Amino acid sequence: MNEAIAHDPENGSLYYNLAVVTADLGDKTAARSYYEKAIEIDPSSENSYLNLVALILEGETEIVDKMNSLGNSRADNAKYDAYKIEREEVYKECVPILEKLINLNKNEDAVKTLMNIYGTLGDTDGFKKMKALLEG
Repeated sequence: MNEAIAHDPENGSLYYNLAVVTADLGDKTAARSYYEKAIEIDPSSENSYLNLVALILEGETEIVDKMNSLGNSRADNAKYDAYKIEREEVYKECVPILEKLINLNKNEDAVKTLMNIYGTLGDTDGFKKMKALLEG
């Protein structure tokens, strides 16, 4: 794949494919940079946006597992609050990516995901805006 990119460095599909393979191999940092490069080269690459968001949201699972493993002590409640903030940061990181994709073509998956994120973050206006896009 790297040889193909060396021969055609402005081919966004090659970076997208490299990102998918790299993510499957577990190197999320490199995969993210490849998705971002694919989007830079081809800003209309819906799959690159969606996969980048999915990659970022994978971090939520670990945070939720930590939250669910806590008890009800004062110390655990403090940890829970910290994890909640960390989880919200993961969501906030996805918002601009999803907004870019929605501005391209109102991708239904992106609208639904962003609507759920807004709902979780308590952004009622954002939630209503995405709901209206789905209904309209």
